[in-house]
Amino acid sequence: MESPNKKHRCSSLAAASPPLSPSCTHAPLKAWLASISKSRDQTELGLDRVQVRADPHGGMGLFAAQSLEPGAVVFTVPRAAVVSPHVVNADSAVGLGGALAALPYPFRAALWLVRARRDPEHLFHPFVRTLPAAAPNAPWWSATSRSWLQGSNLGFACDSARNLLATQWAEASQAAGAGAKEVLTGVKLDDLEWGMGCYDSRRLPLRLSGVSQGKSSGDDSGAANGEGVLVPLLDFGNHHPDAEVCVYVINCGEKLLHLLFVSLLFNKCRTFVNISYPR
Repeated sequence: MESPNKKHRCSSLAAASPPLSPSCTHAPLKAWLASISKSRDQTELGLDRVQVRADPHGGMGLFAAQSLEPGAVVFTVPRAAVVSPHVVNADSAVGLGGALAALPYPFRAALWLVRARRDPEHLFHPFVRTLPAAAPNAPWWSATSRSWLQGSNLGFACDSARNLLATQWAEASQAAGAGAKEVLTGVKLDDLEWGMGCYDSRRLPLRLSGVSQGKSSGDDSGAANGEGVLVPLLDFGNHHPDAEVCVYVINCGEKLLHLLFVSLLFNKCRTFVNISYPR
């Protein structure tokens, strides 16, 4: 569960990184997506059809910037901009070839986000800097906020999640070799809590990576081991249980990920999505 009034606030940035504007327009994010595409500009990618802006509850959301017809391709995201297991596992620091390869994927994905946020030169820094400043999801709320959950099933689940991450953090800290120490230099458990909260709250099914065609609903092979993808811009579409949305991934030769919204639930032009793992 994520605190509803904290979703998608701009993250705090490294000192060397320029601050986002107060309105958090995310123009740099759209410019980055176009630069990753290389072959298409923002208009050709359809990025002008949506906008990210503040909602009445103090958070951020994805809004339609123009009339959108059901069945239309709303916008296109370059596959190279999707944070997928392929990207994380190929990373020299946290990937399968590194000193922390034995740790679970969600832990390594969280650490990948932490490193990307701290490094202004990281390829994915323009995306990661749009993530929330505070660790989202109930397990990572403050001790005061979590105290309201004591005695409930959610409270026990939060304690379990925190204990698991602390155990994995200890295992990573004790990993043999100078490589592990170098990767974890300057990283604190609080940083991992932020990374885990961002990854867990925005993780989408693997098939949204564009590897295979088909709608997002249904079985997803990565759900069991915590694998998923983060799709820039799409992650600003806040969840709504009544949003009957299917997002289709259409493969094409230009290595672009077309997002086809079969139906959308509008609330004053705001778009809600319902892309969930099977239960």
